[in-house]
Amino acid sequence: MAWAAKVTRGDWLTLTCSTSGSPTTGSAQDITFAATVNPTASLRSGEITVRAGNETGGPTGVIVINQKASSLTASGDKTILAATADDKGTLTFQATKGLPLSITKPDWLTLTGTISGTTDGNEQTFDYKTNGVNLDETEKSGNISVTAGEMTTNVMVAQEASSFNVIAPTTQIGKAGGSVNGSIIATEGLPWTINPETDNEIKVDPVSGSGDAILTFTASTNSGGKRVGTFNVSVTGANPARITNIDVTQETSDAVIPAILGNIQIQKSDPLLYGKWDEVNQYCDELNTEGYSDWRLPTSSEMLSMAKASGDLNKIIGFTAFASAWYWSGTLRSSNVHNIVTLPGGSLGYDNDANIKSVRCVRNVQSIQ
Repeated sequence: MAWAAKVTRGDWLTLTCSTSGSPTTGSAQDITFAATVNPTASLRSGEITVRAGNETGGPTGVIVINQKASSLTASGDKTILAATADDKGTLTFQATKGLPLSITKPDWLTLTGTISGTTDGNEQTFDYKTNGVNLDETEKSGNISVTAGEMTTNVMVAQEASSFNVIAPTTQIGKAGGSVNGSIIATEGLPWTINPETDNEIKVDPVSGSGDAILTFTASTNSGGKRVGTFNVSVTGANPARITNIDVTQETSDAVIPAILGNIQIQKSDPLLYGKWDEVNQYCDELNTEGYSDWRLPTSSEMLSMAKASGDLNKIIGFTAFASAWYWSGTLRSSNVHNIVTLPGGSLGYDNDANIKSVRCVRNVQSIQ
């Protein structure tokens, strides 16, 4: 009888012999076939059907073909990398021969070696390394994914968090001027920036760098009140931002003696300012002088005391005598009207807030007996 053979299940099977012929011999005859590599980690089955005689009704036989599962393993020799740039590891993988190979990675890693092509059935390796220093205060992590055929194995790799510590100077800059030192202790290669370069006449150097550093804060002779410079030290490019603020102080000059009267400190000089009440009130609110920033307008009763004490106030080093003019007070008389006082005369009056007067600010202090 005539015979015919064909693959009836499994498109991964191909007959490599004649698919039909005649006559049958009554003894064993060979059917040869080939199979592609199994891309999965599961056994798979296919069938070859052989029919003899009539094409539709003749006797048939089914040959079941089982193909073993493929395999894929992968591991890294160093899965926790340092926070610095260029720290390295090696990944080793082995997969059934003949499978298409692809590898993906986190964007903070670089791969070198066999990362695409076809598996050879043996152990294969490639290297990975960190692209740069980790700018974050938290660990980075991600998978190196090795895919062979339809199988994927993930190897988790992490990069340690970087360290960043700013140490402020432990002493003040002397009143005669000079320098004090602070420091940055940080992961090697971690970039940082300092802003501003100069604050309140105190200067820092350097203003940028990476890793560990000594910071030098310098000021010239201080002839006024205590100076405080505030500096923001940040990791350049970090998201979220990593910022540490430090204050550096300079001693108050010996020549600075505050003008204290009872429970108030009086601004030692008139500003070059004559203004409406709102303008001078804002001026006092925003004033930063003699080492303090909590100034305000005096009450009219405080101003009358200032007028009586003007002779003693004038004896204080650095105190500028009052301008023999009307000065605004913070005491409200009526809507849009505040009390005014002549200094040093001591006359009390009032005026509409839209008119222009002089100003001398005060701040609260504890009474000095």
